[in-house]
Amino acid sequence: MKFFLNIIIFLTIGLNAIVYEDAQDKTTKGWSVYNNISNATIKNVYDKEKKSRVILLTSKDSRTGYMLELERDSKTWCKSDGKSLHWSMKTQEDFVIFISIQTIQGHRSLIYTASEKNGKGYYGLGKKATDGTWHKFSRDLDLDLKRYEPSNRIIAVDTFFIRGNMKIDDVAIVDIKEKKKKKFVSKKPKDCNIYVPKLNNGINMDINDVNPPVIKLNGYSPLYIKLGKKYIEQGATARDDIDGV
Repeated sequence: MKFFLNIIIFLTIGLNAIVYEDAQDKTTKGWSVYNNISNATIKNVYDKEKKSRVILLTSKDSRTGYMLELERDSKTWCKSDGKSLHWSMKTQEDFVIFISIQTIQGHRSLIYTASEKNGKGYYGLGKKATDGTWHKFSRDLDLDLKRYEPSNRIIAVDTFFIRGNMKIDDVAIVDIKEKKKKKFVSKKPKDCNIYVPKLNNGINMDINDVNPPVIKLNGYSPLYIKLGKKYIEQGATARDDIDGV
């Protein structure tokens, strides 16, 4: 738990930031449902608790995925080191957040859930993230990548993916090295020449792979597995429409 607390940084004023969503334009521009589920909705609504407009993501299908494009070939990342991704969210349900990134070793995805545990490429934000109140999070994405690939580094941040119903706001890439600044400065990305490797479908998440695998178990039915727990069964198989068995 101590490790978890040390890597959560709350969003405060006094940082240079490029804001990709604050909902104040009263639109949902930049958002889309990336697996075409018909009952999914994306709305820009007023939140009384936060006293500002926010993005509301709702669906009756747990497979629904939402996507906020940050910038393919991101021009913000290469301006300086130490960038982090900030966002605010409110939910009472389990969720998965995928951050699609480009690195010097190819495409990668960083994954965040409501778990209390961390693993290779995925991090737990804690059970309190689903207590139905607003929470602010900040992740040093380059540091999260280096925790399991020390020699790798990020050169671009592509997309913010979400699975789960929630309200979300204040999505920004923040320069955590500019803490001495007195004002929170929102600015547009500037041009910067960087090399972005082609997306490698064999590494981590393929953004076109939207259908979950079909898993065949030989044990008792029904089987209940708690979030964050492991279940191992000899002879179990999983079939995916892209990756196969």
